[in-house]
Amino acid sequence: MSTPPARPRRPPAPSAAVARPITWYRPADISRELVTLLRTHGLTHVYWSAYTHRAVISVAPGLTIWTDGYHLTWICHGTRTTLPACDTSHAAEHLARLARQPTSPATSPRGTSR
Repeated sequence: MSTPPARPRRPPAPSAAVARPITWYRPADISRELVTLLRTHGLTHVYWSAYTHRAVISVAPGLTIWTDGYHLTWICHGTRTTLPACDTSHAAEHLARLARQPTSPATSPRGTSR
């Protein structure tokens, strides 16, 4: 007597905290577009580096953005913000405002304002 084949198990449903948008973009393309948009907002000292699955963009002291091709993420004044990677124009407007804010002692690289 043979045993019936095992039923395939369904993977657990992803939680809302780890759900990702369906569309993935190359981090290099996302960061290149975001840097271009930031420069149109007048931010000229923007530096970035991209790898296969990650990219990082330095906008101002204490303001760095990471992308994995799904999301743009940054932490500013202790608040973590995440936007879909396809929303570069909204992100650029928001980041340009943040970059123009005066640096507080808590976010200053040396811990003091001068």
